[in-house]
Amino acid sequence: MKKTLLTLSFLLTISLSAQETISFEASEGYTLDMIDFQGEVGNEWSLLNASATDVMDGALATVANNRAVTGTNSLRFESDNTQWGYYAGVLSPFFPGYDDEFIVTHQFYPDSAADSDYLFQIFDYDGTDLIAVATLRFDWQGTIDFSDGTTLNSNLTTYTAGQWYEVQIERTLTNIILRVNGTQLASYPNFGTGTSAKFVGIRYDNYGSGFNVDDLTIEVPASSASFISNSISVYPNPATSAINLISKDGLTFENVTIVDVNGRTVKTVVVNQTQSQINVSDLTSGVYFLNIETNEGSTVKKFIKN
Repeated sequence: MKKTLLTLSFLLTISLSAQETISFEASEGYTLDMIDFQGEVGNEWSLLNASATDVMDGALATVANNRAVTGTNSLRFESDNTQWGYYAGVLSPFFPGYDDEFIVTHQFYPDSAADSDYLFQIFDYDGTDLIAVATLRFDWQGTIDFSDGTTLNSNLTTYTAGQWYEVQIERTLTNIILRVNGTQLASYPNFGTGTSAKFVGIRYDNYGSGFNVDDLTIEVPASSASFISNSISVYPNPATSAINLISKDGLTFENVTIVDVNGRTVKTVVVNQTQSQINVSDLTSGVYFLNIETNEGSTVKKFIKN
């Protein structure tokens, strides 16, 4: 029996800019190989296993020289018909992302509308857990569904195989808006409780059909959160004994909280000045996140402790 829980997740960590389009071209640094670890340094693509027993073969997801909307390459997902049945969760590294308002658009080409499910999501972070704030699914029965966080809403419309679809997820301060080929299919209250969007998730359950993705565009309106993040420099990174925080635009740092990858607070520092040096020599080696509060708002920065 076809299972509805989806299992493979590819997470694109969102880097900060007003708009960014990824077309998987050589000019962007992509090669015709597995997508795992490709992309901007510090913002690489990563893949997850479906479960402890459903192990993802990285060769199923590659930058391929076919079906491109722009240029010659696209992101290709093959299916070996393993038929995963369970969603394993999001375990990729956490990276600072965009603000509460954004639009994510990509082109999607399904091989079939009667085999695999295809799932597109945006993930938020509430300080402890990752939250799927937007979910749009092209299911194995040829219909498009969405989840508002509590209910799976089915049969918004139908789709067919063998053609490109423009998939768009917009998040405003109050609503999530889902569109396919420019037509709004759903709008519902924004239930994400985090401060920004952190990941784009692309999933399928490997039931015999694959798909292509191209021209992934992420854009945000001008906002204070973007300004704050772009105004703050953190160095050295990686760090051994101390990290320096400097504001390029005169922001005053108020409080800085260091959080580990498990969401635990390991250090809090009161600053109240425009630059600061924080001792990290007592931290164990690993990835950490700086929750930085300023006089104009807050942002998150990642650093590595060697």
